[in-house]
Amino acid sequence: MKKVVVAILLVAMLLALPLTALASRTEDVNAFMASKGEWFDSTKTDAVKKQLSGLGDTAFKSAIAAEYRDPDTMLIWAILGIDRFFLDDIALGVLKVITAGGLGIWWIIDLINIKDRTHEYNYNLLFSFK
Repeated sequence: MKKVVVAILLVAMLLALPLTALASRTEDVNAFMASKGEWFDSTKTDAVKKQLSGLGDTAFKSAIAAEYRDPDTMLIWAILGIDRFFLDDIALGVLKVITAGGLGIWWIIDLINIKDRTHEYNYNLLFSFK
């Protein structure tokens, strides 16, 4: 009887282990969303959570540690005209600087669109992890 009880406890512990890992992943995803959720488009929040939840451990850690861009900080860089460099758009960044922001027109358009472009950059960065 003692062996049966020990076996049942062992099986119960083994079955509970994946549930514990799942709960921990959910907590990690929620913590990530609490700290950086505003850095993603609000209409894509569920897709971001699903992507994070579906990643393996190594990819999840890499995705959490990735260098996402803060849309508010990017607005400051856009005012200075160097936002494209931070969004890995180096060629257009150089062209923008050389043309003085497309004589100001391109600069104004970037000021208007910077938050959307930053959200898209962060989303694409997250989905680059497999």
